[in-house]
Amino acid sequence: MKKDTFYMHILLIATYSMPHFVAPIIKRPMDFSTIRNQMEAKDGTGYKNVSDIYADARLVFTNAMTYNDERNDIHVMAKTLLAKLEEKWLLLWPKVVEEEKRQKAEEANAVANMQLAHEAATSKMALDVENELNELNSQLDELREMVVKKIQEMVHR
Repeated sequence: MKKDTFYMHILLIATYSMPHFVAPIIKRPMDFSTIRNQMEAKDGTGYKNVSDIYADARLVFTNAMTYNDERNDIHVMAKTLLAKLEEKWLLLWPKVVEEEKRQKAEEANAVANMQLAHEAATSKMALDVENELNELNSQLDELREMVVKKIQEMVHR
């Protein structure tokens, strides 16, 4: 590991292993291992979109710049890497926007399909209830006719 990347690595470890040094200066510590864990989370606690990943990656570098003096190698490296990240992000941003639009449209479509399925199920249930009621009415009509016949037979005897 080269000397400069070694120091960057040490800073990122120090953020978590020695929070009493970092906490007064860094309000929200962040490191790449946390970012990776959030990206790989399967329990719903992970990132919801790419913009959040970018924000946390950016935070790693801004924290390193905040913690270290401008003349410090780590500050300089963090500034350089932040510039690279932002340069790449600008190239990626239109694709991110397009993908987020596509996902929102897909989610809206899924919600609409669920509503249609619910309405179809409700309509079928209503039709089934209507059919049952019609059958009951039919049986009541038959029963009524039988009762009327029996009464007429009893009266005419």
